[in-house]
Amino acid sequence: MLWSFGAEDRPGWFFAVSPASVSLSTGVMSFTTDGPDWARHAIADDPQPWLDAMQCIRAQGGDLADWGEPPLKRVPKPWDAAHPAADLLRRKALIMTLPMDAADLSAGLVPVIRGAAARLMPFWSCFNAGGRA
Repeated sequence: MLWSFGAEDRPGWFFAVSPASVSLSTGVMSFTTDGPDWARHAIADDPQPWLDAMQCIRAQGGDLADWGEPPLKRVPKPWDAAHPAADLLRRKALIMTLPMDAADLSAGLVPVIRGAAARLMPFWSCFNAGGRA
């Protein structure tokens, strides 16, 4: 199951449970008409916090989720294809997902979710800096 709070173009938290996995995610599920403007400008204007947060989460086993429509084939104008965050600028959704190991769940679901949320917080904070959280 998946829960999201807020509008599609605002960042949210997503919790998924299946027989094979448990994960926590944060980000924007789907950019609406005005969504890409604010998100892409926030990323393009200051990409380093986004890239640093993603690197930190990837080091802990998380990654960008491939939910929704595939990314754009090209970086949208006015940005150059060589922009350091070109991959993010092409995306139509922007979500970082952190899987939770079954062994971790032996401590209880709530503590594990709190820990995962703390590890995802740097990415969530990028949305706050963009003024849309």
